[in-house]
Amino acid sequence: ALRRSQYKFPGRQKIIISKNWGFTPLRREEYLEKKAAGRVKVDGAYVQFLANHGNLAQNIRRFPDAFAETEA
Repeated sequence: ALRRSQYKFPGRQKIIISKNWGFTPLRREEYLEKKAAGRVKVDGAYVQFLANHGNLAQNIRRFPDAFAETEA
């Protein structure tokens, strides 16, 4: 028990810097690309992904930016 308690003191934890965006499995570049395309939506500490399959009406409701028509 004493061995495990030593990790509660400051400076004993290892800080690992990740290349991922927050708690998502996406790399930073991937996240920024998908966010610009409207394919991810912030959901607290995580994100919701636009699936390439499933109910189209539900996907349009959840991700209106991804289905918005672009002006040419």
